[in-house]
Amino acid sequence: GYVFQKKKEEFRFEKTWTCTNAGCFEGMLVHRYVVSKIGYPLKQLFFIGDDTYFGYLVSKVTNVIYIRDICFVKKIKSSTNLNPIKVYLVYRNIVGYLARVISKDKRRYYVFTFSLVSYNFLKYMIRLEFDMLYFMLRGFLDGLREKWGYEKILMSRHKKM
Repeated sequence: GYVFQKKKEEFRFEKTWTCTNAGCFEGMLVHRYVVSKIGYPLKQLFFIGDDTYFGYLVSKVTNVIYIRDICFVKKIKSSTNLNPIKVYLVYRNIVGYLARVISKDKRRYYVFTFSLVSYNFLKYMIRLEFDMLYFMLRGFLDGLREKWGYEKILMSRHKKM
């Protein structure tokens, strides 16, 4: 019930591949038979977490394998900086929905969520980043309630700030 991220240490004993339970759309190959079993990725999670959840569902039907020596060169630089919309999507898709849905140990999920929300709440309060705080809490609550489609409203609110 947890998503496992693979690191170099996972390729022990000169092994060139390892199994996991998640995927990334950048480089993931999925046979159409698997898609016929699990369906298409959830469009509601588009942009953040959709590939992770899809890979998790794939792992319920077949093995998901990471290959050590495959190199994927990304032409578009992605920013690690969080803006209010990204914060909203992270909390809605990953914290509010994805982690809750795939977690087998609900107590661990609640402890993780409480810790993460508390830490970021304090961080944004100390920095006086009230727009980030708003988007974090709104995203988390929308994820818990499985409310989708608020991106346009939030983007217009962000532009006014």
